[in-house]
Formats: sequence, structure tokens, C-alpha cells
Amino acid sequence: MWLIATMVLGTLFLALHAWEWMHLWEKGFTISSNMYGTGFYMLTGVHASHVIVGIGMQLVLLLTSGKALGRITPIKAASYYWHFVDLA
Repeated sequence: MWLIATMVLGTLFLALHAWEWMHLWEKGFTISSNMYGTGFYMLTGVHASHVIVGIGMQLVLLLTSGKALGRITPIKAASYYWHFVDLA
């Protein structure tokens, strides 16, 4: 249940992030507008890419959860990665 909730919230974050990017782009704030625009889009893009990979890892865990019983390493790896995304 918590894994699904995390995936839903991560997907919601990505959707809101894409909406924000489209809104800013329409207002003329692009990656080539100025140095701040370049930094903003690069930093938030790296964060969004980490979230996409984290959701993918969680999806793999969700789909293979019956086969992964007794193997804690993939679950810990996905958990550490996701919390790294939280800190980034």
C-alpha cells in the first residue's frame, strides 16, 4: 500500500513539475533565457529524472514482489535510492 502511495505521489510530483515547466516556458522563461534559467532547468531536470528512475525501481519491485520474497537487497537498494532523491 505504501509503495503504491509513494508511486502515486511521485507521479503527481512529475505531473505538477511538467505543468510548472510549461507555464514558465510560455511566459518566456526558458533554458536559454539567462544563467538562472539554465541552472533552474538543469537542477530541476536532474531531480525529475531521479524521480522517474525511482518510480521505475518501485514499479519493478511492485511487479516482482511475489518473486522477491526473502530477498531484502533489492528492496533496500530502491529505498536508499528513493531517500537519496528526497535529499537531492
